[in-house]
Amino acid sequence: MLHLWRQENTTSENKTLTGLYFFIEEIKVFVMNKNETIKKNRDFRKLYNKGKFFVSANIITYVIKNKLGRTRIGITTSKKTGNAVKRNRARRIIRAAFFNLKPKAEQGFDIIFVSRQKTSEVKTQDVLKDMKYHLKKLGVINTSNSLEG
Repeated sequence: MLHLWRQENTTSENKTLTGLYFFIEEIKVFVMNKNETIKKNRDFRKLYNKGKFFVSANIITYVIKNKLGRTRIGITTSKKTGNAVKRNRARRIIRAAFFNLKPKAEQGFDIIFVSRQKTSEVKTQDVLKDMKYHLKKLGVINTSNSLEG
């Protein structure tokens, strides 16, 4: 959260702005830990072949249980998505949407999100809505303990 306040000069009749100060209380950075990511090709192939999946206009979600006791995610963007800028934006949007749902997600799943052509052009909230629906249907988010919103 970014706080902004100003200090005004109180000696003159017309209050003028003498200083503008910024205070950064908290910066959210969507960084994935090494233990939270899927990097190996064999893990991706296992999810594609044996995992359950849901498809929407913005993303495709693949899920399978793992024996690690922690949830790992992988993000795939193909060249169909667009140039490097669009692919990176799609990854950032997917990562930001997942970090909003991460506290509600149960542990012990491998999840892969595949971007679609549209992903880089939509807002994070649109991807978040699709992702929430997919993860509820696939059993990653428990509907009884998740907050609606």
